[in-house]
Parts: sequence; C-alpha cells; structure tokens
Amino acid sequence: MKNFWKKTASGLLALLIFAGASPAAAVIKSFESSALTAHAEGSIEEDYNFTVNEDGSTVTITKWTGSGSEIEVPETLDGKTVTVIGTWAFAQIESITKVTLPDTVTEIGDSAFNGCTALADVVLPSGLKKIGSTAFGSCGITEITIPDGVESIGGNAFSSCTQLADVTIPASVTTIGESAFRDTAWLNAKKAEDPLVIVNDIVIDGTACTGSVTIPESVVCIGDMAFSNCRALTSVYVPSNVKTIGAGSFSNCTSLKEITMEDGIESIGYQAFYACGALTRVTVPDSVDTIGGSAFTICDKLEYVKLPEGLTAISNSMFSSCSALKYVNIPDSVQTIDMRAFGGCTSLTKVVIPEGVKSIGMMAFMQCTGLKTVYVPESVTTIAPMAFSVCPELVVKGEAGSCAAEYANRNSVNFIDTETADAEINGVSLSLSDDLGLNFVVGAATAENKDNYSIKLSGECAEDGKTLPLTAKTVGGETVYCATASLTANNMQELITAELYKGDVLIDTVKYDIRSYLKELEETRSAAGASDAELDMYASALTYGYAAENYFNGASNDLSSLDTAGAVVKSKKNIDDLYTVQNTSQYYTSNPLYRPDNEDAKFTLILDSKMAVRVYVKGMAAGTNDLTGKLTSVAGTKGGADYPSYFEIKDLSPLELGKDQTIKAGGKTYQFCPLVWAYRMLSNSNADVKNRRMAEAVANYAYAAYRYKNA
Repeated sequence: MKNFWKKTASGLLALLIFAGASPAAAVIKSFESSALTAHAEGSIEEDYNFTVNEDGSTVTITKWTGSGSEIEVPETLDGKTVTVIGTWAFAQIESITKVTLPDTVTEIGDSAFNGCTALADVVLPSGLKKIGSTAFGSCGITEITIPDGVESIGGNAFSSCTQLADVTIPASVTTIGESAFRDTAWLNAKKAEDPLVIVNDIVIDGTACTGSVTIPESVVCIGDMAFSNCRALTSVYVPSNVKTIGAGSFSNCTSLKEITMEDGIESIGYQAFYACGALTRVTVPDSVDTIGGSAFTICDKLEYVKLPEGLTAISNSMFSSCSALKYVNIPDSVQTIDMRAFGGCTSLTKVVIPEGVKSIGMMAFMQCTGLKTVYVPESVTTIAPMAFSVCPELVVKGEAGSCAAEYANRNSVNFIDTETADAEINGVSLSLSDDLGLNFVVGAATAENKDNYSIKLSGECAEDGKTLPLTAKTVGGETVYCATASLTANNMQELITAELYKGDVLIDTVKYDIRSYLKELEETRSAAGASDAELDMYASALTYGYAAENYFNGASNDLSSLDTAGAVVKSKKNIDDLYTVQNTSQYYTSNPLYRPDNEDAKFTLILDSKMAVRVYVKGMAAGTNDLTGKLTSVAGTKGGADYPSYFEIKDLSPLELGKDQTIKAGGKTYQFCPLVWAYRMLSNSNADVKNRRMAEAVANYAYAAYRYKNA
C-alpha cells in the first residue's frame, strides 16, 4: 500500500507543476470523489494477507489490509488463484459498501464480512459452493442472489441484515444452517405469508407457529434451530420423508407436549429437544441411528422414552437433568454410554444395561438419587470415575470378578452376584377390569419355590408397608406369581415401590406408577395392533385417573375432552348400553327412585377408595339392618337432618357399576344402579363441572371395562 501512495503522490505533484494552482485544485477534487479500489496502481498483493492452500496453486485470503469503500477482489495473488475468502478476512470494516468476488472463489469463510454494516452491494461468484457461518452477519445488504451451484449456507450467514428484503436461493442449496436469515426483512415477510418457512424442502424457520404443526411430506430436513424458542408450539408430526432433525431444532419449546416421528428419520441433532419442559413421552423410530448430545437435556417432565434399535451410543448428557424420567430402554445395539448421559435423572429406579455395552462414561448416572438397581453385563470393561456417584441406595448387579464388581468394591457400592440372586421382579401387569392394581411379577417363581420369596410394598396403596407372599394370577393366559398393590384412582400417578426378598435378603427393587404404565401399554399395544376395546380400556382408565385426581386432590389436569356436548351424550349412551346388557329388571329410567325429585331415598357413589354406594333412607335410624341381614346402617350427616344414616355396599369393581343393586329396609325395596349417580349428574345442567367430569369418566371407564372383559 505504501507503493500505491508513493506513485500516486508523484503523479499529483507532476500535475501541480505542469498546470498551476487553479487547474491542479480541480484535478485533486475530481480524484478524491472517485472510490479507492484494490485495482489502483501498485502491488495488489500488499492489500491482502493470504496463505497458499495444500494444492500449492490456490490461495486463501486471510486479511484485507487496504482502504476504500468498493472492493474488487482479484482472481490471482502472487500468480496463484484465489479460491477462498478466509475467516474474518473483511470483518468489522465499516467503510466497505460494495464487494465483487471473482468467479474463482468457491468458499466464503465464517464471518468473512461479518459486521460490515455499510456493505449494501455484494456480487457473489458463479463458482461459489459454500457460504460460511455468519459470513455476512449484520451487513447492510438489501438483496442477494445466491449463485446456482452453491450447496450450503452456514448458520447466521445473513442474520441481522435487517434491510435484506430480496433473496434468491437456487435449488442447488441442500444445507441451510441455523438462523441463516434471522432478523431479515425477507424472513419476516415469509413468516407473515406462512409461519412454516420452507426452502428447498428444508424447514428453516417455524418460530411463528402455534398449536399443532404437521410437517409436509415434501420436507427432507428440519433445520438447525428451526423452531427454537417457539413457546406456542404444542405438538409436531414429523413424516417419514424427513431424514434429519437438526441441532437445537425444538430447543426451549416449553409448551411442546407431543412429538410424533415416523419411521424414516435417520438423525436427531445436538440439543434437538433441549429444555422442552412439557414433553412427557417420546418414541424414537428405529430408523434413527444417531442422536446428538444433550438432545433431551432438562426435559424435566419427560417420563418415558423408547430409543431405537440400532443406536450405538447414548451420547453426552442426552437425558441429563430429566428429573421425571422413569422408563428408558437401552437397545442391544448400544456400545457406549457417554458422560452424564443420565446425570440427574432422579426418578430412574432400575436400569438394565444390555450385553454388548463396553463402556460407561464419567458421571453417566451421577445424582440419580432414586436409582435402586442397575444390571451391568460382563461386556462392560470400562466404568469411568463417578459413573454412579450420589446414588445412595444403589445396588449393582453383575458377575463376580467383572468390571462391575470391581467398581462396586472400589466405590463401596452394594453388589449382588447375579448367579446368587436367582430371581428378580421382571414384569409388571395391571388389573383393570376387575380391580385397580399393579401386579409385581417374579419371573423365576414357580408353584414349588414361590414360598422362598416375598415382596414388600410401599407407597399410596392399600398394602403400604406390608410384606406379601407371592400368589398365583393369570396374566395373558399364563400363570404367574406376584404380589399386588391395590390403588385408588386418584393415586394413579403415585410411585409404588416393590422390594423382592429371598428369605431375609433383599435381591431386587423396582418402582412403577399406574399412569406411566398405562401410557406405555397404550402405546406399545397400539403399535402391536391391539383391539379398540383394549385400547379404550387404557384410555378410559387414564381419563378416570385424571378426573379422580382433579376431583379429590384439586389437580388441574386437562379434561377439556369431557367438556363438549357430544362427550356428555356419548357418556349417557354408554350408561344406557351398559345397563341394558347387564340387567333384566325394569329399565332404570322408569324407576321412580331415580327421579331427582324423589325424597324417599338418596344415594351417592363413593369414589375415593374401591368404589362403593351409599343409600340414605328417609327417617332411618343408625343401626338398622336391611332385610337380607347383610347390611347395617351407619350414622352419617351428609344426607341432611331427615336422613340420619346410610347403608353402604362396598368394594364395587368397575364391572359392577352398571348392575342393579338391592336394599330392603323399612318394608320397602330399593333397587338402583350405581351409575345412576353419573346419569343424574350428566342430566343436570347446573351440576358442578368437577362432578360432571367425574361422572363422565366413571361412566366411560365402567363401559370400557365391560367391553374389555367381554371382547
């Protein structure tokens, strides 16, 4: 550049001597009004720092050292072809207004022109293949034509180019990085046309979407950060044509409750679902072979995850701080569990690591404070430091002399030799149609050895704190030996702990709750082609549980599906149909006892334990026996002063709710159906919404139980 000014100064001096003062002044003014460019007289090489590429014949410009506002980059420097504009080569130079690049350039590096706020005119070369991340970030560009042949546009490449209103992108572009056009007039206009912005079959922005979104079949990629921070998004359907879900694509979508992914997706990027705090369940299709690190970090309501068969690694922090995570399968294909993969998953209670896993990374299960049992196979040869630290109740199961045994010994962790502990709780089943209960099944138990084992149950169940012997039960047409925890509907969400003992030795511990198990059943059985009657049983039981939790515990569950007029009509019809098939006596709607204005007797359905019916007879004193001798009235005030006591028929199963019950007292016979309570609620337009929802849920549950039992 010094040579440039030296030669220019000499030329000006000659003009001054030749022409005199006045003409010289005019010449100087004319010269200064012309833009200085890199093509002025002198050595062009002095305006550029550059490095020679590996091929020896091309160069990368690493820094422009010139001055002026309009730049025309040369095709060659020092006799070598310019092919790359390097990282930060022209960045933060606010005087540049126009850049023309030679057709020899194939790549514009990261942040090459970033922060050139006055740069309004860019001529891109015809040979260009790649535009790097933040290459033109915060520039003053108003329009840009990406040449045909460009294959990738990096993340934030044109972000914060607020005046950029006209963009042409050729079909050759197959990769568009995160936020490539964020905060541009062009993207804002696109979002106004359609909140789902798609370019070349790539979703580049969905941040303006609300509610449920279905990705079109034509899309092949959901771009990096495409929906990031879209807090109004509630559900997403991803079709099989999509191959890639990009890094951070749904991060911080705090209202996202459901993501449905079809088989065909191949990869899920880093932090794809980071901090999606409303997600509760995720099924990853088996076509996925790669899931990036921190993909589900801080999804603190995520309870259940099904990982794909074929996955080879549980990547770094994949489920870190998923404090609600209770169920996750580790596929047989997995070979490594990386650092902090499950760190802070405080609700995990049992983990089975499959044969084939070779290494467990540092802090992989650190602070899994609820973790009771982990099975570590002999294939694991490396367990990194702190892999299971801060797991105070952990028991490691494995083979004597294995890496697992050495780790347990070295870290003072309880260890059980799997050859000695000959049984475990390896199954859980659910009783629905007859009762509400979790059956904890011991697979190794037989009629001959069942007395060697017992199960201690704890939690919100009738058997809390009790140690039970194993009893035979038919599950799926087979006889199994188990212990059953009986629960009420409003406690479906409560964890029940089952501890298996052989004699006095604790050999296994598991935890389950009915709600999560029902969801898992509904999903897996639906995929297996289960009947509508079976699936309706699971769905109705879940809704009944939500309604009961709302009714008795004041929980604010989403029960909007019960609030439509059609839902009420359907529930009343279910009661009609159920009564018709289960009873032969007079149809209940013609029985005067069921009229709301009948004062001879009142009755109510008790729902906070096993279901029961209470019948208040007008003027009946406490201690009155009914004529069958099976019931005695009990003092109670809820019927009012004219109804001082009631009879109670206890322990009704869902199957019995639609059947007529009979009480004989005071010379009269009272015949009634428990579900009439529900029918009355559904027929009363002034009924409290909490009562009406409960009535619908009970009616649908009873009807589903009958269909399921008699399917």
